[in-house]
Amino acid sequence: MEVCISHWTAVRWLLRNPNVRDRPDATAASAASPSVPEVAPGFEETRELLDALASYLRVDDQGERVIDVLVLRADGRRDHRGVTCHVCTSELPQGSVLSMGRRGYSLLVTSPELTFLQIAATEDMRIAAYVGMALCSSYRIDEFESSGLADRAHGDAPLTSVTQIAAYLRRVNGVHGVRAAWKALAYVRDGALSPPEGAIGVVAALPYALGG
Repeated sequence: MEVCISHWTAVRWLLRNPNVRDRPDATAASAASPSVPEVAPGFEETRELLDALASYLRVDDQGERVIDVLVLRADGRRDHRGVTCHVCTSELPQGSVLSMGRRGYSLLVTSPELTFLQIAATEDMRIAAYVGMALCSSYRIDEFESSGLADRAHGDAPLTSVTQIAAYLRRVNGVHGVRAAWKALAYVRDGALSPPEGAIGVVAALPYALGG
């Protein structure tokens, strides 16, 4: 099974796991794999994924758990319960997807930079800026810590940075959502130490007309 999680599922996974780019196999897998799988998971595969990725799923308006996946072709979409398919309509540069390194599955996750672009393309700019602060932060969400957070240190580097996101946006100029991503990135800063600090940083940076 080859699946690429994206959008909000990717946000939740990235923020709750060590930086996969620090693993040697992540770079090798990214180079060897197609940028995006052609076909979405089937019904039985989706049931397995919903259980395997239970901590990272969003809940839709009907209260159902949903996994966001990215596919290469429109005819590769599979519209069934538990899956939201997003079609990749543009060629993406190498490194846009990363291996999750999960045994028994060939699972990929959109890179922090591509994930930020996806959120900016589909959400309000303020939400995108907040997600950007989280992706560029110095913390990782960890329910086993008393504070609910862990420092990204000792081999667990921040997922990305404002500079890295900007470089990626220049590489994908013309892709849907790039303009919105540039607007949101203007309010993102590196190094937030907690979600509240990230939220305060966004509000402080926003102009008064946008709620700052």
